[in-house]
Amino acid sequence: MIELVQIKKLNTVFELTTLFVNPKHVLYLTEDREFKVYLREGRINLDLNTQTLFTKLKVYEGDRTVEFTIVGDPRVVQTKLTKVKRLLRD
Repeated sequence: MIELVQIKKLNTVFELTTLFVNPKHVLYLTEDREFKVYLREGRINLDLNTQTLFTKLKVYEGDRTVEFTIVGDPRVVQTKLTKVKRLLRD
């Protein structure tokens, strides 16, 4: 499981939550431009840097799919999802 930071929009209020994702269930990643517009317009009241990017993450849940918006550049999220821990050898 990989830990990511999700941003949610509840009516006009935005909140950050922790999301744990199984990388094997990820279907696709793409930039979420809608949240970038919200940030540029000052509608996101979470003290995020104006250069922050957002990633739309689609996950397969057995018989359905679910989309989440993650804080971060799609390339950074992709790297985090595919990062494999290895033992260091002498």
